[in-house]
Amino acid sequence: MAITPKSSWPRVRTLLHSVYDQGDAESVAAQYDRIIDALSDKLPTVADHLENARADLLAPTAFPKQIWRQIWFHHHRLYEYCGDIPPVEMEAAHYAQTHRPAAG
Repeated sequence: MAITPKSSWPRVRTLLHSVYDQGDAESVAAQYDRIIDALSDKLPTVADHLENARADLLAPTAFPKQIWRQIWFHHHRLYEYCGDIPPVEMEAAHYAQTHRPAAG
């Protein structure tokens, strides 16, 4: 989410969550493709970033569906596209930079 404009976070987050709601690996991949297509025009950098992260984000589909969410939402796993830090730390750092109290 770090490269996604803040105003687009809700839309991108909703789109990404739709990937995880699919019933099988083929449907997950097809939904992921639709998301990249949907973002390509207005958010090409985000679409490129997601395309580069495809292998990491779709890797859980190699396992039984019952454990997909456990893998996808493992907040301490290191992801290369996050700079090899856990996603939860990357998001916290982003919020710390963008949500500073106003000087007064």
